[in-house]
Amino acid sequence: MEQAQAARQAKYTEAEQSLSEALNSLRRAPESEFAHCLNSMAELRIAKGDPASAEPLLQQVFQIDEELLGPDHPTTTISLQ
Repeated sequence: MEQAQAARQAKYTEAEQSLSEALNSLRRAPESEFAHCLNSMAELRIAKGDPASAEPLLQQVFQIDEELLGPDHPTTTISLQ
């Protein structure tokens, strides 16, 4: 069982590194793409059992969605959950 957990952690680390690289390259991309990548990073951190580090990312996603789509858009509302 410990082996499976170690393998899962290694995959999380690899995924987080890939998402970090993507976030850095997307800083100049349309904000919607950047928000999507931020959301993926937040989901990964939640899956790793670290929801506290995901919260600021999700707040940033919400702010981007609200700015781009408006406060009443379904996507903005979903990002509140």
